[in-house]
Amino acid sequence: MARVLVIGYGNPLRGDDALGWEIARRLASANRAETFEALALHQLTPELSAYISEVEMVVFIDASRVGQPGTWKCETLKLNATSWPTFGHHLTPIGLLAYAHAIFSASPPALLISVAGGSFDCRQGLTPSVTAALPAVEKFVREQSAVTRASRPLRHSVFAIHTASRKLEFRKERRIVDRSEIADIFCVAVSSGKVPALLENFICKEATLAVLSATGQSSSERRYLGILGLRQLAEFCRGRLKIEASEMTGCVIKGDCLFAFGKVHIGGAAERSPAETSFVVNLVWRGLQIVSAQFRIMWPFPLKDGDRSSF
Repeated sequence: MARVLVIGYGNPLRGDDALGWEIARRLASANRAETFEALALHQLTPELSAYISEVEMVVFIDASRVGQPGTWKCETLKLNATSWPTFGHHLTPIGLLAYAHAIFSASPPALLISVAGGSFDCRQGLTPSVTAALPAVEKFVREQSAVTRASRPLRHSVFAIHTASRKLEFRKERRIVDRSEIADIFCVAVSSGKVPALLENFICKEATLAVLSATGQSSSERRYLGILGLRQLAEFCRGRLKIEASEMTGCVIKGDCLFAFGKVHIGGAAERSPAETSFVVNLVWRGLQIVSAQFRIMWPFPLKDGDRSSF
């Protein structure tokens, strides 16, 4: 199997907006030689970053409202200094690539194929001009997958695209707790400044903890150690960064690593409304305990360092 991922996305109930979905579906049904993997989706979500981390190339297919219906173009997508995943659960291709880079340090080549649609009304079925363009787009995708071949297949078994439903072996307080729930509790601790006893049960005494700013400024990392360090990290986020609330929108598990992502609300002066920005949490497990935790936020740190670092 070639290590190429094709993602066609759109709304099947909105006329030509379904073209990405339709192309991916047709490619998947005709892909008997397994030269690529095709996904037909309604929208792009952060969990797809796990798939992208496993491939050598990704091709996005979407409808466009610009251009003569039935015409199409292909452009190369590249990350830059301003490419940071926005909060929320609906992404652009660039935003999804930014998640893959931030969480998995993966930056495969990426293409975006845009096909101009003629009607996006509430209806099923493509317009004739768009339908006529599909074979050429399919041929182009197959040619790209033939060029980008790999020495080994995609291994979807090494990770789980995940919601809070997958139960693991943790048994505390006579109930089953999964890793995604622990990640959610970690995010609550960051926004409240207080660490629940349940979370402390999962922190190794020698765990290394860090909070980082993704703005690229100097002095943008604070490091802590163990349970005491976890309390100090939470106090720093609440007291110095002024984080007032957090919302975990999704997480991905890959082996012993859990990557959670979402948005935080940053407080400020009384006359200003709270700001919102993105965060990514990386929790590394050894058995039943967390041995490493990193909280990365797209927000500048205070110039004066008033927190108490453990090491």
